[in-house]
Amino acid sequence: MKQTLSKTKIIHKQIGILENLIHDIEHIGVKKEDVYNVENGKLVKTNTIITEPKNIFSIYTESCYDLYKHVSIAVDHACWSYDINKSKQKYMTYAKNIKYYPETNKHWYDFPGINVPFLHGFYFASGDGIQLKFSNNKIIHHQDVSPGDLIINKPTDLINISVTEESNIIEFYVSPLFALKNNEPGVWVPII
Repeated sequence: MKQTLSKTKIIHKQIGILENLIHDIEHIGVKKEDVYNVENGKLVKTNTIITEPKNIFSIYTESCYDLYKHVSIAVDHACWSYDINKSKQKYMTYAKNIKYYPETNKHWYDFPGINVPFLHGFYFASGDGIQLKFSNNKIIHHQDVSPGDLIINKPTDLINISVTEESNIIEFYVSPLFALKNNEPGVWVPII
């Protein structure tokens, strides 16, 4: 099957550094539960289960809420740019924090979704010297980014993320509701 690729249209916004975002994701969003067994009539801690949230937009802090608001606004811009009827899509989103390293610079990523109306993006929480490359039908677009930048694009582009140091990058995905029928409940949240 031949896939029709839409033109690369990069939505790039400087939203600024969201204070405490990475701290909130790494400390408040993580749940720790100690597991105990009874040995010789006494409770003995045998393990600690660490559960990370599946969607950082479900961490109830101001920084995560602020990022969610910026993503929602950027989705509006992307819908306008790609001529997408946002209300018809009933968009849902989820996000995760990924650490990128100079060692990963050679990798190209194919993000989920078949084309517009699916969208995905990045918020660059930390790191310097970050460059993105978008490959659409072998045409490569370069985009320099700085901490505090937010990018949205369509999923048919292959993406290379080059960093000069360890960088926290929030990846987020935007999907129409109809496409999530078989996904795990409680992960995606609506974009209004």
